[in-house]
Amino acid sequence: MISAGAIVLGAIEIGENSKNRRRLSGRQVVPANCTVVGVPGRIVKQEGVKIKQLLLDHSNLPDPLAERLEKLSHEIDLIEEHMECWKKEHLPNKQ
Repeated sequence: MISAGAIVLGAIEIGENSKNRRRLSGRQVVPANCTVVGVPGRIVKQEGVKIKQLLLDHSNLPDPLAERLEKLSHEIDLIEEHMECWKKEHLPNKQ
């Protein structure tokens, strides 16, 4: 079954007792006894059993910029420590 509003682009193969509710595009194969939704189409149910999908927790996405800034900050702290040690060893004490 292809639901109203579904878009089919190019050659596809839909197995028996399958449902398409969204967009399928070229050379996509839908196995028998499946339900396909989304753009692009993805299987959400097969043989009457829901297929577990990867869900993104958008509030906990990695922040590569923050991670890089944290690493740079740590490296700056290490360089400052090394500079202080170098100053103590190589510069005369001003008293």
